[in-house]
Amino acid sequence: MNPKPTIHRIVLLAGLLIALAAVPASSTAFAFGDAPEFNIKSWSTNPATLHSSMQFELSLNLENVGDEDAEDVLVSLGATTTFVEMSSAERIGKISENQSVAVKMFLATTSDVTSDYYSIPIRIDYINDKDNSPGVATLNVGVYVQGLPSASSPEGKAAFSVSNAVFNPEELVIGQEFDVTFSITNNGTWDGENIVVKVGSSTTFVGITPSAGIDRLQIGETRSVSLRGAVTSSVVTGHYTLPLDISFYHPSSTGKVASSDSDGIGVFVLGIAPSTGPDNGRPQLVIEETQIVPSAVEGKLILTMIVRNSGNRIATSVVINLDQSTVFSPADGFSTALALEDDIGVDETAVVQMPLSLLTTSSERVTQSFTIEYASYSGGYYQATQSVPISLGGEAIEAPRLLIVGYTTEPQTISPGTTVHLNLELLNVGAGTARRVFVRLGQNAASLGPLAPLGSSNVRYVEEMEGGATEVVGYDLAADGGAEAGIVPIDIELEYEDAYGVIHTDTETISLQVLEATYFDIGLFDPLPEEIYVGDTFEIPVEVINIGRSMINVSTVEVTSDRLHITEGSLYVGPLDGGTSGSMIAYAEASQAGQATITITVNYLDTFQQPRTTSETLMAEVLPLAVDETGEGVRPGSEDTGEVTAAERFWRGLRGFFGLGTRPAEMPEMYTDNGR
Repeated sequence: MNPKPTIHRIVLLAGLLIALAAVPASSTAFAFGDAPEFNIKSWSTNPATLHSSMQFELSLNLENVGDEDAEDVLVSLGATTTFVEMSSAERIGKISENQSVAVKMFLATTSDVTSDYYSIPIRIDYINDKDNSPGVATLNVGVYVQGLPSASSPEGKAAFSVSNAVFNPEELVIGQEFDVTFSITNNGTWDGENIVVKVGSSTTFVGITPSAGIDRLQIGETRSVSLRGAVTSSVVTGHYTLPLDISFYHPSSTGKVASSDSDGIGVFVLGIAPSTGPDNGRPQLVIEETQIVPSAVEGKLILTMIVRNSGNRIATSVVINLDQSTVFSPADGFSTALALEDDIGVDETAVVQMPLSLLTTSSERVTQSFTIEYASYSGGYYQATQSVPISLGGEAIEAPRLLIVGYTTEPQTISPGTTVHLNLELLNVGAGTARRVFVRLGQNAASLGPLAPLGSSNVRYVEEMEGGATEVVGYDLAADGGAEAGIVPIDIELEYEDAYGVIHTDTETISLQVLEATYFDIGLFDPLPEEIYVGDTFEIPVEVINIGRSMINVSTVEVTSDRLHITEGSLYVGPLDGGTSGSMIAYAEASQAGQATITITVNYLDTFQQPRTTSETLMAEVLPLAVDETGEGVRPGSEDTGEVTAAERFWRGLRGFFGLGTRPAEMPEMYTDNGR
């Protein structure tokens, strides 16, 4: 806080202002004759507000307004007890006639200075270019210093100064949060209580967390405090003052009075490159090459990127961000942003490795976007988004892929009311290992149609299948007794994981045929002869009855034998409704003695018009002929030859035609053995 000036100081200040009014906005050192003359066109301090025991930067615009050039110009601080020069005098060299130069001086105020206006003496040593004679000029700039209360103040008051500031991080960048630790000293003439420091009003900085409160700071005492702030996003690269607002209580005879003070800390901020001035170039980062390989940690990948600086300035503070992706995510323990520790020089490359996890197994080539942020030492801040192709071929995409390459049922035919065992053959056609494989038969019970799992659920589990491996999983299924013939499509859902933990799901479909059951009674409508001898020719009266309820489309009935010579052994029958029959008579000749097998085969079409067969096997004993005294084979005689008369054949054929069966039945009385 500025102490209240006395009446005397006001009068003195008024006199000083009247004197300065004769030379507005400048300070000039005059010389007579042909010699250099100097004028300070403008000046500024950083920070703008000066305090006691404070270092600051004084910037001057020094102009030679004389008639001659000045050589070996040396600018330094003149004699004063208020200010101290912190750096050596600045040697400028030559300042030509009417030439202006910029001069920076690093000064400090003394610790015992009181609050008031002061002149900073500027000493200028030079050589007159005309006659090489030395010269000295002294100019003054006026500043206000907030220091100790003056002796005329009725009561002392706390006054604070800040020094020894340390920023973390050391270099501030736009949009960045920072912590600053500094020393605060009570340079006043009274103690301060409940002192809190925070970032003051500024378009460059924003306060986040103020310092912890200091209960009491005595005169001359120093404490270390910290606060947290941030740099705004629209700052141009340059030097700035971090304003500090210091609130405290002033203990007095009338009680504690809330008071405030302010100070500032000079700091450099790396921000946006200035929009005016010379073009100093810039860095330009591009991702030249990418490669992805499996990590030593199972289930993870390492993405390696080659980043080149194709610009003409060094790139610093480089951060590479993984943009939104449906394929990649940062590996456990890592973020989407990766900061490089080192700078990237002009035309140099940096190898960047980013640990990743797969969200899904994509095609062998994907395109991924990255945002690259970086800065330059000349004051620029840059951001660019680059989309780069990433090849997931080779080991990186050794993904499994399961297929159902075959399936069988036992028995092969599924009929209503029967039980069948279904085997599925799985093949891993991928290069990677499939783990935790679940094979689900149908989505639910309704999706299996007339079939239902028997003895277990519809899900099978396989622990692991390597690339190229096969696995057979089986189900016992029962067909509903009322199932209709037809095709039953069944979805098989395959769910498994790859080496990166990505879950894969595939759905494949198989089809099972449910055939309507056929029921035949295959036999003989007349018995075979009781004795059959070698050389006999006899009839095989075959009858096929459809004992089911549905019509069966019978094509042919065939009679075959291993020891008998069969003639007229095949006959087309045609469709048979339920309860009807078809018949035929085949003829057999016994050519050799022994047990003869007679096979009756019924050929028919199933529900899907596919040919099917069913058969019945009969056995017949063929006896050898007896040998008479002449050596000839003789068949023992018999009065009943067992032959069927013509009338009996007609009657049986008529019954078979009407589906009434051809089994022996009593003939009508009108028919005689002779068939008339």
